[in-house]
Amino acid sequence: MITILTIIEDKNEAIRLKQIFLKINIRVIPAEPSYASYLKTLQYDPDIVIMEVPASPKGHIQFLRLIRNNKGIAQKPFILFGPSFDPKIIEVFRATGADSYLTKPLNVKKLFDEIKTLLLEHSTKKSGIIEKNQLSKVELTALYDTSISKHKKINIMLNHIGHLLAFPATVASILRVTQDEKSGARELAQIIQSDPSVATEVLKVANSVFFARRSNSRIVDLKEAVVRIGFIQTKNTAMSLSVFQIMKDRNYETGFNHIDFWFHCLGVAVIGERLAKHSGLVPLDEGFIAGLLHDMGKLLLNEFFNDLFLSIIEKTTSEGVPFNTCHEQILGFNQNELLVQLFEQWNFPESIIQNVMFFGSNDMLTAAGLKERPLASIVNIAETIAKSLQVGREADCCVTAIPEEVFEGLRMHYGLSQGFIDGIYNEMNLYNQFLKIDKRSFPLTYEQIKDAEKVMILCHSFSTEPFNPIIEYLKTQRYKIVISKNRKDMEDNAASFHAFIVTDGCGAVFGDIEQISGLKVQMFAPENVDTKNPDSTKQNPIFTDAKMIVFDVKKDIASPLANKSTIISRYPVDLRNVDFVLAALLYNFPIESPLNTMGALKPIKKISVAGNSVEKRRILICHSKSDIRKIVRDLIELYAGVIIEEADDGLKSFNRARTTKEELFLVIVQLGIPLMECSEVIKGIKELPNHKRAKFIVCFDTAQKKQLIPLVRVGVRDFIKESDLEQQLPLKLESYGILRAKEA
Repeated sequence: MITILTIIEDKNEAIRLKQIFLKINIRVIPAEPSYASYLKTLQYDPDIVIMEVPASPKGHIQFLRLIRNNKGIAQKPFILFGPSFDPKIIEVFRATGADSYLTKPLNVKKLFDEIKTLLLEHSTKKSGIIEKNQLSKVELTALYDTSISKHKKINIMLNHIGHLLAFPATVASILRVTQDEKSGARELAQIIQSDPSVATEVLKVANSVFFARRSNSRIVDLKEAVVRIGFIQTKNTAMSLSVFQIMKDRNYETGFNHIDFWFHCLGVAVIGERLAKHSGLVPLDEGFIAGLLHDMGKLLLNEFFNDLFLSIIEKTTSEGVPFNTCHEQILGFNQNELLVQLFEQWNFPESIIQNVMFFGSNDMLTAAGLKERPLASIVNIAETIAKSLQVGREADCCVTAIPEEVFEGLRMHYGLSQGFIDGIYNEMNLYNQFLKIDKRSFPLTYEQIKDAEKVMILCHSFSTEPFNPIIEYLKTQRYKIVISKNRKDMEDNAASFHAFIVTDGCGAVFGDIEQISGLKVQMFAPENVDTKNPDSTKQNPIFTDAKMIVFDVKKDIASPLANKSTIISRYPVDLRNVDFVLAALLYNFPIESPLNTMGALKPIKKISVAGNSVEKRRILICHSKSDIRKIVRDLIELYAGVIIEEADDGLKSFNRARTTKEELFLVIVQLGIPLMECSEVIKGIKELPNHKRAKFIVCFDTAQKKQLIPLVRVGVRDFIKESDLEQQLPLKLESYGILRAKEA
């Protein structure tokens, strides 16, 4: 089924388009014009995004640029529509990443033509909805009815699933065999043989290069296959195949990428088994299968109750609240209560059924939880680790801190060793090879956030943390992470970093946090960071108040801080929102209400520029020819909030910059400007304290490559030929976020 994400401010237009799309069997995901829409674009994996652009489009251009900076969704087709703009502004939209721009009033036929064209170019999807998989309107209404008991609601769902899904008896049978101490390879082989498709795949695994290299003989007997592969490995492979096969060919509706989701489930299974082995607290097979099936309720919701699933995932995405919490708020119960009933019907061992209700519970991430219900605790710990290491993805990315005493209970006093983590990746690659899910290889190299590798983050905890999910996640996103040795180390080295991540743990008080927020850090300027040597900068940095996110484990920091660039968040926190808030702090975006009702980070709602006032931007034109200066001045005067200054030689240009106290936003320099080399003018201005963030455009009549090389070396990236000024300069100004007077 085709899915379209619509970001439309005009409610009547949004309703009109939704009704039209639904008539032709196109799924519509509505979103507000906010940064939360960015999460939806990631979460729902739409085929196309349609966005309305207002008369003042700066914020929407920033949003589009944000989408295009994420390599995972950079190629997503984007259709914009809005008022009639100057063609040069539409060129800015296209340069930023729009595939098409349509003028209001929206012509539906033209819109459909654009959609059809873009789908032919980009689409890899999709089958239509299998309507018989969905509830009737009466049943769906009953699920939302607060007067109906949760017992009746669960029965409606159980009956619906029971008519459409037969869970393979192979899984439960394998679990029963492995719990019998007298059972061995023969008994396991007999159960696998009862499922021909699984038996075929197990034989393929046994004869694969990985196992067959130990022997030249080809195996056709399942008992011999179990012996060659190993009892535990065969058991896990057979269970994974059984579960994977019943879901891989189903008609998944929009919501999340189910291949990523399967990697998440498999990752939790692999980590759960390894934690079970390391701690000795639960049988290995239970750690594996409980991890594999811990989130099966979400798959069933996506398949058989899609409208309900979409309402839950909408809430968790827009609010940054765990999926199970949203499920309970909407229906009065969560997926675990449904899974308990299903697992009983499928004859799962009682030891697993008794723990299902506690999957996803933060109470299990404690020493008491680990002692009382070790299996549920291990599954929850494994899920936190999988999310933090980005081993697959699921319907939310919410994590909670894991206390030191929990790792002590697992006999992992120092947290996860690199060998433990490498073992996870190796096993994931092995299963991927067996299950043939896709061609990825772990660990994945994430490059979702532009310039993340240039951001230096100093992390500090006021308690001993063997494993910090936030820090491990930021490492996967390629941020440069340094852990402070102690408080003094943090204070001594703060000026070498762009931002802080602080966990209060059990030792911090409000005063400690307040003092750290008073430290100075480097203002983040990507062009000023040497990626080959990120510890150094190409130029003298500008310092600013600390950019800091504090994760309040104790939930006792309530006082506001004087430093508005410090945000205090509680757990559970959606890891994706850490990126959002961090980027907003680094780029000085306005942040309004960054916390949800639980006190944790949520998607930033603001997309438009704050207020109606236009920021004054000072532009210096440095050119010896008065006619060129006039052309440039006339073009710039079409824009709002600009102050123009001029100079006709290099010395005057430098002196004008040196004596100007207000920051220069843009300097336009002639390549052959008299009295000073162009590169020396630019280098000199860049070294002035007030103008370190200035942008530079070099204009020229004719130029050879050797003349441009020194300019590139001092950081110039924008060059315009003088004959092209009227066409190219407006595009550059608008790409810098400067609005025309009539739009501002």
